[in-house]
Amino acid sequence: MFFCLKFLLKRALIKIFKVEKESYHKEFVHKKHKIINVILGTFLIPIFILLLYFLQIGVISQMSVLGIFLLSAAVPWVIESFFWWKQDPDSRYYVVCIGEAIFFVIFAVIVWQFGIFGLTTI
Repeated sequence: MFFCLKFLLKRALIKIFKVEKESYHKEFVHKKHKIINVILGTFLIPIFILLLYFLQIGVISQMSVLGIFLLSAAVPWVIESFFWWKQDPDSRYYVVCIGEAIFFVIFAVIVWQFGIFGLTTI
């Protein structure tokens, strides 16, 4: 369900804001974007491992870990939207990136609320 909603959001934002199709075929905007993504990845992986360790010993719940994972998934989208905005504002691809980041944050808050209030048996 999450990925279907993400796909529909992306399609809607592309249609509404008339985003040029060439821009989102690139993997990285430029070398600085790639370097920042590598640094971010090397920073987040130990945090994820630490969270999984805390989950195993029972310090935090599964829903909290899922919420934190989704929140941290929004960070690369924000960085990418900043670089697309600076590099090519005419393509308006940064709007799609911001939309996907907001989607991750909203979904993480919803998941987190289920974990905090015990609305699930996970």
